[in-house]
This record gives sequence, C-alpha cells and structure tokens, in this order.
Amino acid sequence: MKTNKLSILQSLIAKCAYTLSLFLISSTIKAEVIRVSLENLTYDVNTENKVAKVVGAEENLKTIDIPRDIVYENVKYEVKGLDNECFLNHTNLRTVTIPSSVTSLGSSCFRDCKNLDMVTIPSSVTSIENACFGFCISLTEITLPEGLKELPNSCFSYCYSLSSITIPKNVTKIGNGCFYKCTEMLQVKVLAEDYCDLGIGCFSDCLRLRTFAIHAKTPPTIKTSEVGHVGTVDQFYKASRINLYVPAESIDDYKNSVLWSKWLYIKPLEEFQEEEISPGLIKLSNGKYLQGGLYYTLDIDKGEASFVDVNISTFAGDPSPAIDDSRMWVTNVYIPEQVKYQGKTYPVTSLGDNCLSGYRWLYSITIPSTVKKIGAYCFVETYQLNTIKLPYGLESIGELCFWEGGIKSIDLPPSVTSLGKRCFSGCFNLNSIIIRSDRISLGTGCFYDCNHISQMVCCAKQMPEIQEGVFPLFSFSNQGTLYVQKGLIDAFKVSEDWNCWKNILPIENYDPALGIAQAETNREKSGIIYDLQGRKVETPQAGGLYMKNGKKFIYRP
Repeated sequence: MKTNKLSILQSLIAKCAYTLSLFLISSTIKAEVIRVSLENLTYDVNTENKVAKVVGAEENLKTIDIPRDIVYENVKYEVKGLDNECFLNHTNLRTVTIPSSVTSLGSSCFRDCKNLDMVTIPSSVTSIENACFGFCISLTEITLPEGLKELPNSCFSYCYSLSSITIPKNVTKIGNGCFYKCTEMLQVKVLAEDYCDLGIGCFSDCLRLRTFAIHAKTPPTIKTSEVGHVGTVDQFYKASRINLYVPAESIDDYKNSVLWSKWLYIKPLEEFQEEEISPGLIKLSNGKYLQGGLYYTLDIDKGEASFVDVNISTFAGDPSPAIDDSRMWVTNVYIPEQVKYQGKTYPVTSLGDNCLSGYRWLYSITIPSTVKKIGAYCFVETYQLNTIKLPYGLESIGELCFWEGGIKSIDLPPSVTSLGKRCFSGCFNLNSIIIRSDRISLGTGCFYDCNHISQMVCCAKQMPEIQEGVFPLFSFSNQGTLYVQKGLIDAFKVSEDWNCWKNILPIENYDPALGIAQAETNREKSGIIYDLQGRKVETPQAGGLYMKNGKKFIYRP
C-alpha cells in the first residue's frame, strides 16, 4: 500500500515537473526579443511584455523625437527605456525629445554627443546609468526628474558648458566624478534635506563655481581617494568668491566637520539668492565669451560667432609651474556648430586669427560645417596636426595659416576660392594636395618650403590666380606630378609658377591606385552614389569625393 502511494506521489511530481517545464519553455518562446528599425530609430521589442527600448539611431541626425509607442506587425509596444550607448558619439545630435513612457537611461547613452545642448528628462525616469551624458561638451542646461534617487558615476563628467545644476531632493547619492570637469559650472543646488552621499571627485575641477547650496541638515561625509583628485567640494575652500549655504541650524555642524570647516564662508540658506544664470555663453570682462572651454567673439548684428582661443584650464586644471608651455595639455579641440547667448543662437562661421597658433601638441580638431573662413596664423607650428578635415562651405584660409605645421595632406573643398600668402609655407611633411574649386586665388609663397610634395590635383577650369609677392608659389624644381584639366596642360607647362613640376598630366591619370576617375566617365555608369563612410548620397556636391561601383571618384555636375 505504501509502495502504491509512493508511486502515485512520484507520478504526480513527474507530471508537475513536466507541466512546469512546458510552461518555462512556453514562457521562453513568448519572451522573444526582436530588433526593429522604424523611422531612423532602432528598437528591441519584447513580444511578451509588449515593451520596447531604443538601442540605436541613424547617424548624422540633428534632432531625435522618440515616440511613446511604436507599432510592429499590428502590435503596439510602449517605449520604456534607452539602452546602453544607444546614441553614443552622435556628434551631430542637437536636440532630443524623451517621452514620458521612458523610465531608464542606459550607460553612456548620450556620451560624446558633442553638439547636444539641451535635454529635458521626463518625470517618469527613475534610473540613469554611468557616464550617461559624459563629454556632452555643448550641454548648457538639463532638468533632472524628481523620481531620481541617485546620480551615477561620471554622469555629467566633461560637460564643459553646464552653468548650473539643481539636484532633486530625492537624490541621496552623487557618484564618483559625476560633475568632474564641469569647468563652467557657476551654481549648484543640492535639495536633499536629510543626507546626501557625495562620491570621490564628484565636483572636482568645477573651476568657476560661485555658489554651492546644500539643504542637508547632516553634513555629508566627503569621500577621498589616495590617487587622483581628492575630495569633492573641499577643493574650493580657498576661493573667497565661493559661498556655501546650509540650513541655519546646521551651520555649527558644518563648521566643526573635518572638511566643510575649510570653507571661508558658510552662510544660512535663508540668505541664499538664486542667480539668474542664462544657459550658454558667459560674457567676460575682456569682451570675449566663454563656453565649453572655448573662447568666442560675437557679431550681434550679423548673428554670428567666431572661435578665437582655448581656455587651457578647462583641459588641464591649474597649469603646473614645472611645465613651460601649458598649451601642451590641449591635444584635441571640438568646435560646435553653434553657441547660445541670452536665448539666441549664433552659428560659428569663422576661426579667428591666431586661434590655435603654437599648440604644438594638438593632433585633432573638428571644424563645424558652418565655418566659412579660417583666419591668419590659426595653426602655426601645430606639429602634431597631421590631418585636418575642412568643411564644405569653407571659402577662404588666411595667410600663414598652417605655417611650419605638421600637416601631411590637404583636401580643399570646392567652395574654397582663396588661400592667403604663405598659407602652407614650411609644412615640411606636406605630401599631397587636392584643389577642388573651379576657380581659386593662391597667395604668394602659398606652398613655399614644402619640399616633400609629390603630387597635386588641381580641378580648376582656368589657371589659378597667383597673387604677386617676393616668394614663389613652390620652392622645388623637377619634382612630383601635377594633375590638371586636359585643356590646361600646356598653359601650366609654360607658367613660371607651375613649370617646377616634373610631370603635368590630365586628371584622368591621377593615381589609379586610389580609384579616382574622371567624373564624366563614372557618371555614365549606373550605380548608387555613396560617401566614404558608405552612406547613400542623394544630392552629391560638386567636387566632392564619393564612391560608385566600388570606386572613388570626384563628382562633377
């Protein structure tokens, strides 16, 4: 009898286990995640929970409007989150709209979105992951939702343009390096009333801070690190311009704490008056404007801005007395397409004279597509700057702009019609040049002392105009190959400015190893035109370098 009962029990257990396994298998099948691309955005959709999260977007988008719901195969999915790195390095992105359905932002979600200037995070968001907005160097303002309880590590690190921040009262933890290198932060308000845990270096190198208000009745314990930046806000105690505002009943507690006691001015919150800080450019007493570690001048009447210099302390903190030239800290510069001042947007249309002269360790610069003019002496002695991408729309480059620089090759867009005198003079590494303009004026000595040039392509449909001066255009003889329009070959050969070339050949013969053919011949073939990043191009620009049928070519309309 006992054996039968045992057998029945074992049978029931087996059936339950079998039923459970079917259920688990069924659940696994139902919980399928499908990747879907709809209207420039890519999602992962969960077929069981009927939710979706954004995992990516097309490159080069300037505006992204994330929908609250998407429909896939007649099923509606609610967009609940933004995945890790979903907009990472989308350098053209300026604005993004996040719907109220979203509850989480993944790690490095907007990291390196260098033109992103404003974000409103909806109240539905309760979680933000590490480095979410790191290196958003143009981010001037952001609204944080009340539901947040923590700001993670490096969340807003290197957000050079943030001028103020209000941290909601429910946030009880600010992660390590959260606002590290927010060098233009002027005002911080921490609204947590009881206690707020401050991580290592969470406000380190906020060099322009004027006001720090904290509502916590218990002085936060400031974590320190044996290596690197020490503390969080104690580094400001020597600066007499900085005021610390705390609850009146807690002033003595702050004064008696180990680190907060170092502050010179500890005042009651009742005396705190919020400054009217307009997000964007900060006007300085010398007439220049500062944003994102870069200096500008403004032409209010024309509504244009010009980049004129770098704030070295943004990149290096206080320069070391052991270093003779603090400019060595500036190794890469990213110039945004536009800046804001008093609510108005100003496109950056020029680089001012001498703007990066003598920055010998600069190896990378991004010049925005809005720039039409590069001034004189801009890149003098930039020995490490071997390559530079000049924007389409650029019209002129000033005199001695790249004098004695390290540039190895130069590709001048078709919009460039003028090069100043001795523009590339002394560029000892310069090897190849492409001039795409139909018509161009070259300054005296434009390529003087560039004795390693081996090839040059001149697409001009008429002989370039050479400005008069004491320096010849080139300083070598019987060297390299010049490619020009077939009908102009004889004119170039007899010109005193151009007969220094060993070979003068038609453009059709230009270095077949690069696959660059005459545009007229290539256009006769069928095929889709792509840019060099593999993106389909609907309206190619005259003189632009593109690909068709697996080969590069210069487009001629």
